[in-house]
Amino acid sequence: MLLITGANGQLGRALLKIFPDSLALSSAQLDITDLKAVMDCVTKHDICTIINCAAYTKVDLAESQVEKAWLVNHVGVANLARTGARVVHISTDFVFDGCANRAYIESDLTNPQSVYGKSKLAGEKELLEISPKSIVIRTSWLYSKVGNNFYTTMLKLGNKSSEIKVI
Repeated sequence: MLLITGANGQLGRALLKIFPDSLALSSAQLDITDLKAVMDCVTKHDICTIINCAAYTKVDLAESQVEKAWLVNHVGVANLARTGARVVHISTDFVFDGCANRAYIESDLTNPQSVYGKSKLAGEKELLEISPKSIVIRTSWLYSKVGNNFYTTMLKLGNKSSEIKVI
């Protein structure tokens, strides 16, 4: 069976439409930072693959909520890896420093500049060390009709003003 973690977020909701027969659990339903809860869930439901959409994604707040960011983005991902299931982990381009004048590729050197980027990179590394058959997908943006993202922000601003300036 397929498990989708972080199922209440933008990506989790979108994936549930694609995989309606999966076990989709929100962060409130499955705390990935709790190894026993993760192991119990995977065993009980005979999970063979996990798509990890659970993450601490408040990039700016991560600088002051360091422990929380590391707990979810590093420890939580390591816990998923320890289950023995194949993990498809959604990561971020924040693992790079942003100085390239071209698109990054997988083999580029990482150099995260923030707590968020450092915690996500630590999670990636731990995942692949524990479970080399797992997959890391790095993305720079998520867009959907739900949640906080560029698309929904522009819709809200467009409803308030006839002119929007974006850099």
